[in-house]
Amino acid sequence: MQIGQGYSARGAGIANIAIALGTAIGGALSGAVLAEKFGTRVLQFGATAQIIGALLLFFALPDMQSFNFWHIAPGMLVSGFGTGLVVAALFDAILLAIKDELVGSASGVLSAIQSIASSVGVAIFGTVFFNKVASGHIDQGFRNALLLQVGLVSIFLVITFFLPKKAMDNSEYAH
Repeated sequence: MQIGQGYSARGAGIANIAIALGTAIGGALSGAVLAEKFGTRVLQFGATAQIIGALLLFFALPDMQSFNFWHIAPGMLVSGFGTGLVVAALFDAILLAIKDELVGSASGVLSAIQSIASSVGVAIFGTVFFNKVASGHIDQGFRNALLLQVGLVSIFLVITFFLPKKAMDNSEYAH
């Protein structure tokens, strides 16, 4: 928004409130209510919401000439909601398959992997976006990044069907 529309840092921050609000609501609901009740299906709900939000964003902008923050607010809210659902429930879903005595170590490994994956994600999405920005096609860079998001989240959605639905007791582990 700063590059393409000349928003100040404050204006761009305010324009991103919708995604922050969606993430906060999704995370609160996921952690407090939904994950306990629905298990790994929360990840599927969240991934689906992220895909819907990204597609809303993709179709909300016919071009950067007619940009208005209100065009993208619904997509950002929905995508943020999906992100909140996933982030709050992902560690629990993965740790369900870990023996109780290994959960502490596994949690540390997951945290490290999350940090690395975040860095790699920023690099990949930034490259996709800024590749088009450099040639003056900010809207196409944004759309390309959204399509990449839809593709990667779709892969994640498929993977969630292979995660355990509930915690295993220690008798279920192979020794």
